[in-house]
Amino acid sequence: MTKGSSGIAPPPIRGAGAIVALQGAAAVVFAVVFLVRTVRGGEESATVGYGTSGLFAVLGAGVLAAGVALLRSMRGGRGPALVIQALLLPVVWSLLTTSALVPLGLALGVVVLTTTGLLLCAPARRWAAAEYPAAATEPRDDER
Repeated sequence: MTKGSSGIAPPPIRGAGAIVALQGAAAVVFAVVFLVRTVRGGEESATVGYGTSGLFAVLGAGVLAAGVALLRSMRGGRGPALVIQALLLPVVWSLLTTSALVPLGLALGVVVLTTTGLLLCAPARRWAAAEYPAAATEPRDDER
């Protein structure tokens, strides 16, 4: 992951980085909760409990790393952050349509769409393209 040649990332990227870092931290907290629950015998199968905990820990650490990378103005965090938001969309849909957790689905949907918007807005795209000088300096067809 490379640091931006233009220095600090624009505010939308830093905002998205904070949200993504919080998403990763939440996954790590869930991993600890699952681990404690498994150790106390709350899971039907210890294998499932440890496996779920390990999965959430690894994925959460990766998401947290992407968020921290964005907060540190490292362009390499933008792609993984976008992938995570895309992977959360089916979760939002499921919460909105097939569960009794519609308010949670609405809240998560707002977070996911806001984060995606922050990662794809014009200042964020210009910042991401600055690593490629030809792409950042050539006018687009709609700007000519």
